[in-house]
Amino acid sequence: MSDDIQRSLGRVEAKVDLLLDRESANNKRISAVEKKVWYASGASAVVAFFATHLIGKH
Repeated sequence: MSDDIQRSLGRVEAKVDLLLDRESANNKRISAVEKKVWYASGASAVVAFFATHLIGKH
């Protein structure tokens, strides 16, 4: 009986560890995408700023 419980707990722990590893990998991917979006937003803002000032002068 005790061996069955220990075996079951070991399986549960392994599954929890696997899920935590996957979540960590997903968080890293999401963070990288968010950073790229912020960079693209900043670059777009700079381009829009310069474009409006160049067009505004003509």
